[in-house]
Amino acid sequence: THKHWHKVDKNRKIISPGAWDVIWGDLVELDYTQKDLWQYMADVFICWCKRGIDGFRLDAGYMVPTEVWQYIIAKVRQQFPNTLFLLEGLGGAWETTEELLTFGQMNWAYSELFQNYTKDQITDYIDYAQTISGTKGVMVNYAETHDNDRLAKKGKVYTNMRLHLCALTSFSGAWGFTNGVEWLATEKIDVHRNSGLNWNNKNNLVSQISVLNKVLKENPAFWQRDNICMVDLEDDNIFAFYRSSPDHKNIILCLINL
Repeated sequence: THKHWHKVDKNRKIISPGAWDVIWGDLVELDYTQKDLWQYMADVFICWCKRGIDGFRLDAGYMVPTEVWQYIIAKVRQQFPNTLFLLEGLGGAWETTEELLTFGQMNWAYSELFQNYTKDQITDYIDYAQTISGTKGVMVNYAETHDNDRLAKKGKVYTNMRLHLCALTSFSGAWGFTNGVEWLATEKIDVHRNSGLNWNNKNNLVSQISVLNKVLKENPAFWQRDNICMVDLEDDNIFAFYRSSPDHKNIILCLINL
């Protein structure tokens, strides 16, 4: 019913989007030069808000122009001012993420900590993400995503350490993990098929995750966006940092075995 919204090639064949050399053949690229498409998309968001949704994860949000997001988000917040917008910007430029958090008026964005592994990589990325969280919008640490192998493939101890890394370096307590991490699921997630979540595995990390969430909720040292102070112990296997509450009554030293 809206063929003029579809992007097509010279042979009038519909163009599908993609990333990382993978074409998402079940999707269609949309032509956002068509202004009536902007209104339609805003109405879709508003429809879901009326049904009770209070926030949205914007998959590959960097593929939609900033001015379109400005329009959609402004229209939504006219009626639902507290609606949250989380950018999944993986695969896009860091500069685009920063633009969408500021000019695009989004609240949060995926951090890319999950794909940094060595001490140098983690240090450099935390330094960047902390700057962005403190000035532009909260970067949410994910322990893993469906684009990566599951942490449990490397065992329980490794998974536990990565969970602690993501949680204890989170900004304002914003961290997450894919369903099944708590049950040490090892089967890689395929978003179009059922993947095993190892549900109710007796060997699990449920209690450890509960403790992490309790710490983040109750300790003021973890409520800030920009208070991670990294410490170099001159050991490539240890990532060390401390965090302090604004009144310095809570000072926490964290040591992560990489």
